[in-house]
Amino acid sequence: MSDINPGDMARVTTNPPFSIAGSPADPTAVSLIWRKRGGPPTTWVYGVDAEVVKDGTGVYHADIPVPSAGTFYFRWVGTGAVAAAEENSFVSTTKFG
Repeated sequence: MSDINPGDMARVTTNPPFSIAGSPADPTAVSLIWRKRGGPPTTWVYGVDAEVVKDGTGVYHADIPVPSAGTFYFRWVGTGAVAAAEENSFVSTTKFG
């Protein structure tokens, strides 16, 4: 992920894609859970929340708003046909106070 600054939208993707035996596959349900360190979690669900976008088989993305500097955590969760989860994080920094 490139530099992320306060005010940006940080694009997070299912990378690698959800898969079965190495072949991309779609879970029955896809959720993205994210939060800023110390903050409450936000959950977005594909097909319910417009923030989660399907790009192709097993590949989804969402743009997380970054209002301030800090560490943000996110977790993609697939259930049903593909049960899998992936966690990651990114840091937003600023050189101004």
